Amino acid sequence: MRQNRMLYTLMLVAALQSIAFNALAQEAVMESKINAQQMQAKDWTNLTCSGFKTWNDCRTQAREICPSGFKTADPLENLLIQRREVSIACKG
Repeated sequence: MRQNRMLYTLMLVAALQSIAFNALAQEAVMESKINAQQMQAKDWTNLTCSGFKTWNDCRTQAREICPSGFKTADPLENLLIQRREVSIACKG
């Protein structure tokens, strides 16, 4: 009985940490709260940083594509399947 309670507590803590991490990750990637549809479709590039890659890998890709800065929109994260995507548009 005690082991079941401990396992339940650990699972609950892990779930809460996952929710908190997801909220922080989405906030971090949302440098600009622009909907991608507000700009022309040709200006946007969709980046994928799934699996072992992180949001920081997406930002690194974005900096390589847009050295003078970029806007982000439409972040998507699914922690269950480790899928992360975001749209970027170069500034200027």
